[in-house]
Parts: sequence; structure tokens; C-alpha cells
Amino acid sequence: MRDIPLCAAERLRDNDAHGYVVWTSPSGVTTTIVDSQGALGAIAGLERGFDADAAGLALYALILTLRARRGYPSDAMRSAVIQAAETLRSVIHPQYAPILDQALTLTDSALVNGDDAVEALTAFTANTIARLDRAAERCGRRAAALLDENDRLLTTGAGAALRWMLQIAIEQGTAPRIVDADHRDEATICVIAGVCVSTSGDVIGLLPDEIETIAAARRHGLPVYVLAPGGPVAGALPGDRLSAHLVSAIVTDRGIYRPERIAAYQELSP
Repeated sequence: MRDIPLCAAERLRDNDAHGYVVWTSPSGVTTTIVDSQGALGAIAGLERGFDADAAGLALYALILTLRARRGYPSDAMRSAVIQAAETLRSVIHPQYAPILDQALTLTDSALVNGDDAVEALTAFTANTIARLDRAAERCGRRAAALLDENDRLLTTGAGAALRWMLQIAIEQGTAPRIVDADHRDEATICVIAGVCVSTSGDVIGLLPDEIETIAAARRHGLPVYVLAPGGPVAGALPGDRLSAHLVSAIVTDRGIYRPERIAAYQELSP
């Protein structure tokens, strides 16, 4: 199988001249996205935890909406991009809402001032994808340092940070053997990926059977680490919760935190 770039910035390629975006998914499927509906479909089929892909696809949906209306009056362009953003909110995870809000503010300002809104939003999109890619890589590197070559790894979820963790562990010669939930008694360490962490240290986004698997692993004395590249997410989030007391530590792009200390993440400058 061909190598698939870990960074979304290398898998999301914009072609302004021809008005489309080419995206290679984390699983290696390449899709040409020509409008916001195509981006919506790609987001809906994306595994959780690929933050840069989800945010990038959402932002490119707005860019494609604007490009399709180049030459229209600014009010018509503003209306179209607002409508596209509202549709996106029904598909993307609430954690990406602030990114959408920033994009709308930037677009609105550019259109009101007579600037090139597509150019402004394209630059914002590139910076956002790069920032989320960096966060995933840093989180994965920190998590890889927790692994021992004799570890047997039980994982739940997916995501870019987990892929970075495993890739770096391979490079460092500490790649663990992966065990599945049916053989969880063989595991020595548990890693949770593709979830959100609240400021109280609770984990949101797991399925009920995943919560039971993790709780059982904790009862057997396994350390449980959560990968949260961007730190905690403020506000109410949908989904079942894994209590913070079942978590050993939360690994972020800025450091490793005990669950009760995760709110300190926000005190550090990015």
C-alpha cells in the first residue's frame, strides 16, 4: 500500500484555477470536491479525531461557495456563505464551531471592505490546517514517549494524533503490539483517541461499549491515556461521558496533564 501523508495539509490540495479541491482521506481514498455538498459528504464519512481534515473540508466548503459566486453583489455572497456555514454546523462536531465563526467574521469583513474574500479565507484555511496538523504531531510525539517496546496496546477511536504516536513509536523502535477489546486482559496500556475532553477532565465522544472496555481496563490496573491535541473543549458537548477518575493522564500538544489539571492548558500561550 502506498504511503499516505500524515498531515492533512499534504492531502488537501486546492486548485483555484479549476475551482476544485482534491482530498486524499486518511485511509487513502482520493476525491475531487467541486462544491460545498461534496465537502459535506466527505466530512460526514470522516472518522473522528482527524481535526485538520474536518476543519479544512469545512473551510473549503465556504471557499467553494464564494468561488461559485464571484462577481455577485457582496450581499448575495454574504448570504450564500452564511447559509453554507449553517448547513456545515449540522454536520461538523461542535468543537469546530469557533473556527467557522472566525471564518465568517473574516469573510464578512473582507466583503464589506471590498477585499478579496476568497484570498483572505484561503490564507486562513491554510493556517488553520497547519496549526491543527502541528497539534496532532506534537501530541503524538508526547504519547509515543509513554510507550515501551514491550507494551501491548489497547486503543479506542482513531485520529491523526494516534497515527503520529504509532508512526513515531515505529521509528524509535518502541512500537507496541496492538490488542483488541476481546483480548483486553493481555493489554498493558490503554490509549483513547478521537474524543473531546471537557475542562473537568471528563472524556466525551465514546460509545457505551468503549466506556465499558476502558472501565474494565482501569479496574485491571492499566494506565489510561487520552489524546487531546487541542486541549479541553469548553461548553456543553453531546455524547456519553467517561469520568475523569478513570483517566490516568491527558496528552495534548502542550504537555501531559492529570485530568483535574487539564484546565491549566488554557493558561499557556500557544
